[in-house]
Amino acid sequence: FTIANYKRRQAYMHEYSRLGAEQARIALRNLFGIENSLKATIGYNSGLVDPKLMEKKLKEEQALRAAVAKNPELEKRYGSAWDEIAAAEKNYATFSKPFAFFERANGFYTTYFTIARNIVRLALEKPKPNAERLREFRDPGLPSVERGILSPAPIYDDFEILKLGDSMAQLKEELGGWQEVKWILGDRSPQDVAKELVSGTKLRDIEFRKTLVAGGLDAVNQSRDPMIMLALLVDPASRGLRARYEKEVDAVETRNGARIAQAMFKLQGTSIPPDATGTLRLSFGVVKGYVENGERIPLATTFAGLYTISQKAANKDPYELPASFLQKKAALKLSTPLNFAATCDSIGGNSGSPVVNRKGEFLGVLFDGNIQSLPTRFVYEDTISRSVMVDGQGIIEALLKVYNAKPLVDEILGKK
Repeated sequence: FTIANYKRRQAYMHEYSRLGAEQARIALRNLFGIENSLKATIGYNSGLVDPKLMEKKLKEEQALRAAVAKNPELEKRYGSAWDEIAAAEKNYATFSKPFAFFERANGFYTTYFTIARNIVRLALEKPKPNAERLREFRDPGLPSVERGILSPAPIYDDFEILKLGDSMAQLKEELGGWQEVKWILGDRSPQDVAKELVSGTKLRDIEFRKTLVAGGLDAVNQSRDPMIMLALLVDPASRGLRARYEKEVDAVETRNGARIAQAMFKLQGTSIPPDATGTLRLSFGVVKGYVENGERIPLATTFAGLYTISQKAANKDPYELPASFLQKKAALKLSTPLNFAATCDSIGGNSGSPVVNRKGEFLGVLFDGNIQSLPTRFVYEDTISRSVMVDGQGIIEALLKVYNAKPLVDEILGKK
């Protein structure tokens, strides 16, 4: 469902981008996010449908469960964890689409609805005791919510109408029998309703948003703004689905995931690494190429390769180089390493991590992984999975020769 959803949005955004340079610029940020998420989700899915990888996971789970079952104390404390998670996932499948369309707002894909929902929920949540609020509206998160509501980022109505119209069409296709969908659309087309909502809202005016935020719940309830009214209309159903998800799925996963981790530690101790928790971690690996479909992929690339690939693509997207790199090609030492691959275990969110050698010397910065590394979300392997780093030598070469940033290079290298 997620992959199909991303592909649907990708298709109409590419079509919109072909209308002209300005449309391409407007769609670029959304399109980049969608294509990045699509690449990741397809990669994760490739692991889930890989028989060898899943066989390995199955055997690991069966061995762990068998070891737990042999110990009466462990069986009593941890034995039901797997079945409880399985039951929660089966339950989630019965309401995952309504949850996605309403609470995660897949059916209302426009910046205006995001703003409207945050205004409505801020008004509803802020008067409550802090502990009783939705988690994103608790005191530590309020400044971020309010900054988002009052963001001066430009909004382009024709693009918003396109996004909202398509998402409402999808909402009708998937959940047309829901009363809320009938209330929203009636006998009108999703595209007409989207145009009416976007054209009628005043949320493009930051001062209007400020008035609603300052006025609190009274101002929100009295507002006739169509986007605010939409957010109010779907909020009860959205909250109900969210409460059900948090109680019947998220809480079950969290509680039983912890039980399984405890069982693993009881049986295996420090012989295996713990799952990532968001805390500081060190990952070890070796710089190494790999073989893909019989082709040997080198462990490093150079500036020369950068220009070769760009030239083969006629310097067109996605291999278009900035004008500065084209102009400064002659100044660059083309044999300078640009990127390198290593067997370090990484996942989305690790980008920006420093890479050092065994002497503690800085080598580069992790920024990506090859497509084959995405299934390591589930299980690590180093046959073909690689993290990808930008080489420190390439950073220095570009700063000096392309960006004319010698003072910055001197600072990086510790020169006076």
